[in-house]
Amino acid sequence: MLGRNHVMIGLGLYLAADYVLGSGCTQPDLTNCLAAAALGSLAPDLDSPRSYLGRRLWPVSWTFSALIRHRG
Repeated sequence: MLGRNHVMIGLGLYLAADYVLGSGCTQPDLTNCLAAAALGSLAPDLDSPRSYLGRRLWPVSWTFSALIRHRG
């Protein structure tokens, strides 16, 4: 799955949960929460050095890659 797909699914799930649970975030809080959801949705691919986040955090990604095989 591509990074943009991870982000779109993560943001969609966050917005759905926010709507259902009614957290009552104000606009600045919502912006921060959306940014955190987008970043967090990229975390599952951190163990792949070729992923979007893996290329930016390559020392961490190479370490995870050596210890854990990427699924799929």
